[in-house]
Amino acid sequence: MKKSEQFLKATKSKGATKTLKIAVDLQQHHNGELQAVDMGCGAGNDTNYSLSRGYIVFAFDSEPAAIDSIRDLENAKSGQSRFRSEVATFADVTLPSSDLVNAAFSLPFHGRKGVEELWAKIFRSIRPNGLFAVQLFGEEDSWKDRDDLFFVSSDELSKFCEGYKTEFYKEMKGPGKTAVGGSKYWHVHHFVLRKAIPDSVDT
Repeated sequence: MKKSEQFLKATKSKGATKTLKIAVDLQQHHNGELQAVDMGCGAGNDTNYSLSRGYIVFAFDSEPAAIDSIRDLENAKSGQSRFRSEVATFADVTLPSSDLVNAAFSLPFHGRKGVEELWAKIFRSIRPNGLFAVQLFGEEDSWKDRDDLFFVSSDELSKFCEGYKTEFYKEMKGPGKTAVGGSKYWHVHHFVLRKAIPDSVDT
């Protein structure tokens, strides 16, 4: 079984990520339909949750098996007019204008090259007052020597938050397990960021 298939199987029954739930709760009193994007949707737990909370959802992943999996989700099938999915990479995807962008443990796998351009593309796609739920790997993570991953130093965090107000932040460090059961030391920055309304950027 491919690693990607192992990951999908291991994570299929997990619930939505905490940062997504926080972001959704922050928007619960909004009138009208909201557009959400699930970046690197994997097994579709966050996609399913967003659909169940009434969002119009665009979900994408570079793995065709992930897209096949989410198309079978109950909420995706019942709300097909509010759901669109696509096999795409971070670099190639065209992001719609959105009220909520969710990137749960996915952005670090983009790698360092071009991450500033990707971050800027995400920022442009989020509507003013919209939210960005995201995890970034810290420099003490045990995968820090992997060239295919992106890690952020403590000094860089403020740069990545420019143009946003921080609604939620938590830094996690400690031993744990990967999705498929391997042991590793985690260093993760959990964020829910709100895009500033023009002329009211929080510095």
